[in-house]
Amino acid sequence: MRDLPGMYWDADKNRYFPIGSKPAAPPTSGSARPQRNLPESKPSADTRKAAQNPKRKRVPGAWQANERMKGSVFSAQTRRCVHEILCKNIAYTSRMTKVPVPNPTHSSITAFRTVTANNHTKMFYGDTNGWLYSYAGHDEEEYERAFWTPELNLMSEVPVLRNRLDDDTHTPCPRYPQSAYQNGDALRRLSDPHQKS
Repeated sequence: MRDLPGMYWDADKNRYFPIGSKPAAPPTSGSARPQRNLPESKPSADTRKAAQNPKRKRVPGAWQANERMKGSVFSAQTRRCVHEILCKNIAYTSRMTKVPVPNPTHSSITAFRTVTANNHTKMFYGDTNGWLYSYAGHDEEEYERAFWTPELNLMSEVPVLRNRLDDDTHTPCPRYPQSAYQNGDALRRLSDPHQKS
């Protein structure tokens, strides 16, 4: 029989077959062309890990939200993931300290201020009886016992606590007279002991 391009002749079946479907001939010991053994490639660690764990493990926090966002085509889910990432970033980058605030029995807290100067933070609060308190720390063994020291009595309700960095064009609240805001000078002297009078 004559050869056809892309086909081979099978004498047993007495017909032509495509060359791609030709069965592999068993190797003979006396073959003129010995077969080469190709080196087997070892699977990488990533391939082995993927084969063992076809599903990804859940990773907590922003990484997990980021992974969910990559696979999402829905805008609502994407927005939710972006919001979660933003919240996690704020939580991870914010330094917060819990400070117990006293619960005054005969007055209410009307003003609260935290002032940071020279890498030192001071906290103040004012009450309806006119007392201005400063935070002096807390007892290490008894954390709930905070040291709020009465510093000054203004003889009137403390309407607002401002520091010298605040804008002087602050509009006073109509409930309090203008003179009540002038008591802010006392707070400035307390928050910065090096300030000259």
